[in-house]
Amino acid sequence: MAPILLAMLAQATTPLAATGKWVIEGDNNMCALLRPFGDGGDKVTWGLRLWPLGENVDVVTFTQSMAMDVDRGNVQAAIDTAAPVSSTYVRFSVGHGQRLGSATFPASLLAALADAKQLTLAFERQKPIQLQLPDMKPGLKALDGCKALLLKSLSIDPAWEAQVATPAQPIGKERNWFSSDDYPSTAIEGGMQGTSQMLLTIGTDGRVARCVTFGSTGNKEMDAAACQGFQRKGRYSPARDKQGRAVLSYTSDSVSWVIPD
Repeated sequence: MAPILLAMLAQATTPLAATGKWVIEGDNNMCALLRPFGDGGDKVTWGLRLWPLGENVDVVTFTQSMAMDVDRGNVQAAIDTAAPVSSTYVRFSVGHGQRLGSATFPASLLAALADAKQLTLAFERQKPIQLQLPDMKPGLKALDGCKALLLKSLSIDPAWEAQVATPAQPIGKERNWFSSDDYPSTAIEGGMQGTSQMLLTIGTDGRVARCVTFGSTGNKEMDAAACQGFQRKGRYSPARDKQGRAVLSYTSDSVSWVIPD
């Protein structure tokens, strides 16, 4: 698949220029940096959505489309002339003729974007999106400020990580904590699919003491079922400090809800 995507990168059209200002969208659970590019039928709103703990960042796009199906596949992000980075994406309708695409990349992507001039996103089976990036530094600085407020709203002390010598680790395979029985029947009947992204608090007993959704599927029942699954079945070897004592810690995780064919 990679050679096909690389060929698509080479076929990308003239980069879309920014047509608006950076906007920070945030609430008690989420921080996102967004900006519109292009106009007319080619208009794209592109942005970055931080995972609370900084392990990953979601690259998001809002495009104009009346399609209602859920589209999944591979995507490559190419910054300037650097080698592209691969991930998987999901795209779905969010109403009002808009389609949201989301792909998760390592948070190191943020550093690469700081001085970037151009970004190309090559979605499988789709026309590549090529953006002429303005100065990213003001936007990334605002995103950092939003993240600090986010951690505060979640009652997470930024210094907690310094106390951890050994991070918490899941016991067994996380996918075994969920089954098709966990999929809300109303969501299946409505054809709802998506990924619930969660911030988990791991207690000193290795159980999930708290679960907060920071990336929603748009369906409250699916997000609630994801949290319930982690709190009911999730088991971790707890994080430990330098003295070997179990300590409270945090981690991010996700559940992808896909209706079987």
